[in-house]
Amino acid sequence: VHLEYFAAIRRHALYLP
Repeated sequence: VHLEYFAAIRRHALYLP
């Protein structure tokens, strides 16, 4: 599972459009 990976992306989603 890549839950941690997705969690990181969601946290950095603020930087992404």
